[in-house]
Amino acid sequence: KIRRDRHHLHEIQLEKHMRGGRQGSSRCLICLLPLVLLLFTILSPSTLVATLDRRSPRPRVDHGLQRSDDKYPRPQLQRSRWLSLNGWWEWEEASKSRLRSASAEAPLRHRVRVPFPIEAPLSGLAMGNGAAGLKRMRYRRKFDVPNSWGWPYMCRLQLNFGAVDWSTETYFNGHRVGSHRGGYTPWAIELPPIFAS
Repeated sequence: KIRRDRHHLHEIQLEKHMRGGRQGSSRCLICLLPLVLLLFTILSPSTLVATLDRRSPRPRVDHGLQRSDDKYPRPQLQRSRWLSLNGWWEWEEASKSRLRSASAEAPLRHRVRVPFPIEAPLSGLAMGNGAAGLKRMRYRRKFDVPNSWGWPYMCRLQLNFGAVDWSTETYFNGHRVGSHRGGYTPWAIELPPIFAS
């Protein structure tokens, strides 16, 4: 019976200790509450939104496209001389006859941001499902090869495509230099020095 009383006494002391702990933690929370409210009143709504936006797990849509195109896309295979062609290209829907007869100098009707597909808002066209009926499209980008590369005499020039869907004919300075068939597969074309201008 004495053991039982001691055990009971120990339980009573433990219960008192736990009640005291609960009261202490609630006092601590009551003390922290004004501090938290003060922080929320100091932070302006725009600062709070910017902070929450940075921590958001969803990707933000930024139509200003703040990403840098001057970084090499595959650092493990980096070359000393390369030029990214991502960015704004000329674009239009075209018939088969217009693809072959169009002048290289005539401007195309629209602009599109590559590497985004024309259905995506970041492409600048945001055609969505309206692009489903398009059969032939024409893209064009003008660029200069840096003189320091020594092309066409000192180096070879290769044009790399990450992916094109589905059939492609590629022209360089008005000359057909290659074609490719197959969706979403990378491919490359070496540009012949005889077409340099």
